[in-house]
Amino acid sequence: MTAIIWDQRLETGWAELDEQHRTLIDTFNRLCALAGRAEPNPDELEGCLGFLLEFTLVHLELEQELMARHGYPFEAEHRRLHSVLVLDLERIVDAFRRGARDLDPVTLEYLDDWLQNHIRKEDFRLADFLRSAQPQTRGQQ
Repeated sequence: MTAIIWDQRLETGWAELDEQHRTLIDTFNRLCALAGRAEPNPDELEGCLGFLLEFTLVHLELEQELMARHGYPFEAEHRRLHSVLVLDLERIVDAFRRGARDLDPVTLEYLDDWLQNHIRKEDFRLADFLRSAQPQTRGQQ
């Protein structure tokens, strides 16, 4: 699995989102590096997976708070996508903890696709909305 390279194609222009996206991508890249070792360390993989899940929850909470505060019109669909990811991540972590002890390329590819596609489509749309709504909601920030 090739590392995700952070560049302007992933920058939403909303600093707090971008900072958290970088952390998610860095964590995903670390997960890929750990999984790609000749002898992956299950404890390191589990720790990285656990952090990915926990930080994803923190990040999604930020997005959901921003959507609610600014009246994002696509909030319900965006939240639904978040729910699907969280369930999938919880299943991946649970399976790993119950004995899978490795990460297959299909799982890593799913996470790669989800991260990049979600940022480029859904989070860009959210950031565009936030920028356009900012003058109207300036007192609510």
